[in-house]
Amino acid sequence: QGAFADLIAVSHRRIAPKPAALSHAQAASLPLAALCAWEGLVEQAKLQSGEWVYIPGAGACAEQQIAVQIAKAMNARVI
Repeated sequence: QGAFADLIAVSHRRIAPKPAALSHAQAASLPLAALCAWEGLVEQAKLQSGEWVYIPGAGACAEQQIAVQIAKAMNARVI
């Protein structure tokens, strides 16, 4: 049933506890935000180490905050 399944089997290495400060909805949205940021920077823009990247509204929402972290982890320069 995919995303509509009641139960799934997953390796314990692929899960992490939900941060206490986040609601279930907030915690569930983080992987989607991270995937969108990764797709934009890495898959579409082909961002490379040392390049400059402008992230409009950086810090305004989860996707932009994660995009900044991904770019910095790749040694890109964030504007």
